[in-house]
Amino acid sequence: MFLFSAAKPKRAAYTDEEKEFLFTSYRENPYPSVSRRTEIADFLKKPFSQISCWFKNQRARSGDFKKGTSLRVTKHLGVKRLKIK
Repeated sequence: MFLFSAAKPKRAAYTDEEKEFLFTSYRENPYPSVSRRTEIADFLKKPFSQISCWFKNQRARSGDFKKGTSLRVTKHLGVKRLKIK
């Protein structure tokens, strides 16, 4: 039995303005360069790894068509997931 457990990292919190900035940047380019992600991280005063992870997760949520779905876009972009029967 472990006496001490490893502390789980806290979930990233974004303000509405930060979210809007990230989604605008995502719509412009879902695959930003390292230098662009660095600029975004500096502007938002967030760690580079957190910004990179946000883009990776957003691509996974709204990205390519996957088996069993006809359209896969997040609710943030205004379209819900549709299942194919």
